[in-house]
Amino acid sequence: MDTNTSNEASPEKNARHMREVLQSLPSFDSDISTENAAEAEATPVDSPNESEGDLDVTIVTHEMQSEVQDEQPDASSSDIEKTVSSESATDVSEDSPTEPSVPVTQEQEMPTATEVEHAESERVEEERSKAELQEDAMAETAALSSLAPTPQTYSDPVEPAQEQTVMATPLAEPISEGVHNYETAFSQEANENAKQRRKKVLRRVLIACAALVGALVLIYVAVSLYFTTHFLPNTTVNGEDVSGMSVSDLSSYVSSIGDNYRTTISGDNVDLKVAGAEINFVYDGNAYGKQASEQIDAWRWPLELNQQHDYVVDQAITFDEAKLEELVRAAVSKANEGASQPTNATMKYDEGAGKFVVVPDALGTAVNPDAVVPVVSQAVSTLQTDIKLGNKELVQPTITKDDKKLNGNIDTVNGMLDKKITLRIANKDATTIDKKLMSGWFTLDDQSNINVNTDAVKEWCHGPLSEQFDTTGKPRTYTRPDGKEITVEGGSEEYDYGWSLDSDSLTEIISGNLKTNNTNPIEVPMLKTAATWNPGKQDWPARYIDVDLSEQYVRMYDESSNVIWESNCVSGNPIYGGGTDTGVYFVYLKKSPEVLKGLDYNGDNQPDYEVPVTYWMPFDGGEGLHDANRGAFGGNIYTYDGSHGCVNLPYSSAEALWGIVEVGDPVVVHW
Repeated sequence: MDTNTSNEASPEKNARHMREVLQSLPSFDSDISTENAAEAEATPVDSPNESEGDLDVTIVTHEMQSEVQDEQPDASSSDIEKTVSSESATDVSEDSPTEPSVPVTQEQEMPTATEVEHAESERVEEERSKAELQEDAMAETAALSSLAPTPQTYSDPVEPAQEQTVMATPLAEPISEGVHNYETAFSQEANENAKQRRKKVLRRVLIACAALVGALVLIYVAVSLYFTTHFLPNTTVNGEDVSGMSVSDLSSYVSSIGDNYRTTISGDNVDLKVAGAEINFVYDGNAYGKQASEQIDAWRWPLELNQQHDYVVDQAITFDEAKLEELVRAAVSKANEGASQPTNATMKYDEGAGKFVVVPDALGTAVNPDAVVPVVSQAVSTLQTDIKLGNKELVQPTITKDDKKLNGNIDTVNGMLDKKITLRIANKDATTIDKKLMSGWFTLDDQSNINVNTDAVKEWCHGPLSEQFDTTGKPRTYTRPDGKEITVEGGSEEYDYGWSLDSDSLTEIISGNLKTNNTNPIEVPMLKTAATWNPGKQDWPARYIDVDLSEQYVRMYDESSNVIWESNCVSGNPIYGGGTDTGVYFVYLKKSPEVLKGLDYNGDNQPDYEVPVTYWMPFDGGEGLHDANRGAFGGNIYTYDGSHGCVNLPYSSAEALWGIVEVGDPVVVHW
């Protein structure tokens, strides 16, 4: 046909192109090959009148067979397929850097780092080549699909009305089958090569990893061993930075400190310098370093590098404490020469506040050696080179202003001051002990105990209070029943009539009440009592004997102040020292008869006189009322012929008085 003649050159060109495609193909999907073969069988041959642009499958197929037979005359269709597969496999093998299909077993040497790197580069290049081949294969597959025979319809030139469909069959099935076989063989070989390459790379990676792990282990062990003798970063020992320092260097450093140690103690007037040699000072550097090194966790250094390590070790210091104490006590003793002692907290009465308040404790300048010795010893054991003494090393007060016992006792005393104490005489309020007076009677002992100052109480009772309460011997002013106003004073302590305070007994009562916090009223004890409590005035009863020396007259009054007896008298001669003593007395004896004896003024060891009397009524020691043998009484006889001090009465008067007087009756002698 004309169509075949015009396309004579096409079979050769197509055959060559087919071989080139088959040689360059890396693999084909078997499904695609099978599908193409099936389409070739099912597609009818198109009409011979098809355009020149369409490929005549019959001619292409015959030309390809002719070309193959020319190159291999005896080859059959199956031989062509085998040849194509073999050539394709050979071309792929020559172009690919992979291992042969069948791996060769041989001893593998340990790859170096360079070999591992080279193998990795090859693998990357191989993957890139494989990707390019797959892209080409996909393109060629698309081209082959376009070459597959398609059904063609044409009209017979003789009989145009009839149309025939012709299927092009020569070589379609053998080519598809050959492509399929090529793809299968190439895919198996490629997979095997890939497996071998992966195994080889894996072995090299494993070897490299093992080498890396080994190197890391060696580094870890080496560093761990290093830190068994060196300190980790961020490490202090007893507060001193030793980061990176070797243990031996630390030991040497510590020992050198001990060899050169000396210290100075100053303050509180103490001045002492001590060299290490004086107290056998030793700083054991080896022991110090050993203790510190035992705390290093060397095998955990990867985790410890950035951690803070603060080690505390014993100072490993030794010295002669007895020698140090001896030096310290000697220095303190010298400092205490002329030093003042501390004062304890106490109390004082604040008149403005009307109560006791705390007086704070105060330090002196005396140094306490028992406090200094341990301070210095501790300082030396911690390598201090400048030891300062302060208030803590001074002798301390034993009672401070915050002492609970002190403050509690002060509160108790203030409570008593607020209550006061009342003194009573003859059932009458005589006086009150106020807080100001009472405040002087309280003291504190060394243990903050409240004490009553008994001596102070006694002094008050015998002094101001006695002066206030005692009436014996004190001037007393009164009005006699006949209207004469008289002031009587004088007398003797033993025979006076009136009130006389029992100061000793009262001191005990007041002191005891203060100690027991008893503020009840106190009945004042008396050595002598009178009829009434009337200080400075008449305290004797209405019944008494009145001796008026100026009148030389004696009267006795009864309880109603009536005169029940009276008489003239002769008193003692004041010119010659025999005057009758004035004062308020009492009849302390009645005796009849009696011989009155004088004193031995002339020194002859005999009484100056002896006078017998019938009625003797003494009231002031050797002075009394008695009968006297005189011719006259009254007037001014006493001035020139007076008695030795007694009050002389006419016999009858003395006898009458004897009958009514009683022991204890007051006798008031006055001018």
